[in-house]
Amino acid sequence: MAENKTYYYQGNFKVKDIPYNSNYEKETSEETAALSKMIETRMIDAFQASSIHNHYINSQVIKLSGLKKSQVYIITAHFKVSKVHAENTVNKCCGRRAKMSSAYDRIKGGSAAQEGEWPWQASLKVKDRHYCGATLISNRWLVTAAHCFKEHKNISEWTVSFGTVVKPPYMKNRIKYFIVHENYNPRAHHDDIAVVLLAEPVPFTNNVHRVCLPEATQNFPPGSDVVVTGWGALSKDGICSNNNL
Repeated sequence: MAENKTYYYQGNFKVKDIPYNSNYEKETSEETAALSKMIETRMIDAFQASSIHNHYINSQVIKLSGLKKSQVYIITAHFKVSKVHAENTVNKCCGRRAKMSSAYDRIKGGSAAQEGEWPWQASLKVKDRHYCGATLISNRWLVTAAHCFKEHKNISEWTVSFGTVVKPPYMKNRIKYFIVHENYNPRAHHDDIAVVLLAEPVPFTNNVHRVCLPEATQNFPPGSDVVVTGWGALSKDGICSNNNL
């Protein structure tokens, strides 16, 4: 009987003849994302053309490092790693998704998310009832809307849960404090943003880890595609969903 077992490897190789760009040193820059995607695509092509293509699953660039003015290098060490080690390494990176749907519906009605599809989505709860959505941006910080704290300012009332389903929560935490944007105007809805510090660090898993924040200089042209996630109403003035949409 053939052995049905998955192995994980962390590799070490150099990529030459790529013009230097200082933005490669920024984890979330457009240039880093484009170069990483190009390298991953070439790795897939190389494995698909090899004699072991039936055994190959996936490759991911974890970090661009050893940058030079004339060349770009990917430098890590060659060694075999365990599944836990491999998952921990990937989950420390921002914006990595274990599962992805092939298509999305319009926001009205939405579509149910797979487990682990939006690992940075969080539910801010007041007295254990879902109140606002939030996004995990580090193992201690969330970003959310300032209006969430307009009426409920008592820290002891708030909890945070993670995972695809609101109840029961996959992971739960309390908040230490929140900071509302100093220019927030509840009447005009200007600067409707706040950050939340968690009472305890979040242990990153396949289903819970941070999103990538865009660079301050990054532009999003009109007509760009976006995906909205959360536990919104399934119809106008309807009930909220228990599943992440």
